Amino acid sequence: MTYETAYFIDESSVHLFVTTQLDPSIGEARYEYQLDQTGPWLTLVDVTGYQGEFSTTEAYALAPPGDHLISLRTSAVVEGSRIVSPGTEPTLVNARGNPKEYTPTYVVDGPDVTFSWDARDAQNGWPTEYDILYSVDGAEPVLASVVDSVTVPAGYGKTVDFTFYYGGGADFQRYTDLTVHTPAAPGSLPLASTPLPSITGRALVGESLAVRTGTWQPAPVALTYQWFSDGKSIRWATQPTFRVGGAEVGTRITVEVRGSRDGYITAARTSAPTPRVPTAALIARTPTVSGTGAVGRTLSASTAPWGPGDVSLSYSWKRDGVLIDDAHDSTYALTDADRGHVITAVITGARFQYPDTTRTSAGRVIR
Repeated sequence: MTYETAYFIDESSVHLFVTTQLDPSIGEARYEYQLDQTGPWLTLVDVTGYQGEFSTTEAYALAPPGDHLISLRTSAVVEGSRIVSPGTEPTLVNARGNPKEYTPTYVVDGPDVTFSWDARDAQNGWPTEYDILYSVDGAEPVLASVVDSVTVPAGYGKTVDFTFYYGGGADFQRYTDLTVHTPAAPGSLPLASTPLPSITGRALVGESLAVRTGTWQPAPVALTYQWFSDGKSIRWATQPTFRVGGAEVGTRITVEVRGSRDGYITAARTSAPTPRVPTAALIARTPTVSGTGAVGRTLSASTAPWGPGDVSLSYSWKRDGVLIDDAHDSTYALTDADRGHVITAVITGARFQYPDTTRTSAGRVIR
């Protein structure tokens, strides 16, 4: 038996590779394990399945997070009765699973914000010495304890962007973003004009949206922006424009505009939502083929513009539905091999974050 901590499932478990010699005729063979030399023998979660004599099985032994002693044995039905082998000597292993979702808490006390967390359960067995960190307003992450807190003296009328990192290493690290606002200083005045923002542009994958803020008064008022997808803030989307990506498909986009000025109460206004972002699909056009359909002549493929935006087009040609080798231009010179066959042009459109789309022309019979 060997074990490693490179692959995990959501439940806390031990990742094992078990090798044993089994007679292929034995029925209902399985591996069982016992934790810490006490309690029942449990069945391993088999990943690869029995592979025959001297096979290696990849499996998971479900276990509470942390270190354990594990023993293994085989169990099978022989002549109608279940028999078990002696257990192996206990081996020290570590159980862990994928980190769980977790959000720290916070308390706003005037100009100060205190963030607190207890991420022991969220770690799901991962070590905590080096993987618990936090960052304030995009600064370099700071190492912290798994149970800890930090107070940020932000000031009145300020915004604090707080990121909490946890989990394990680069591949299994998780993070949670929080945006917290402190109240205005005592005696602050309300802003005279805080117009509702609106969104311009089309809510389509690959397209850019822009916010129209109106005029905030009394000038000057400093404006900040945050874009949302179905009410959830979009990370790093804090500019007056936002490019819609594949992650926004099926959601409505809104933007919050926050205005601030010393001596005044900070105000926030949120736009109306866009229509739901549809599944990305190119606007595809069927190609047409021009030219004389005779051996020795050249056919040309053309198409109306594709969309949205810039779409990269590639060409291929088919003979009776089969791709023709080395025919990848918008033109194709007919040869003797084409006589009596049907030639079609195929155009494939590609654009970032859109699935490739193919259109085929009507066929031409070559004489």
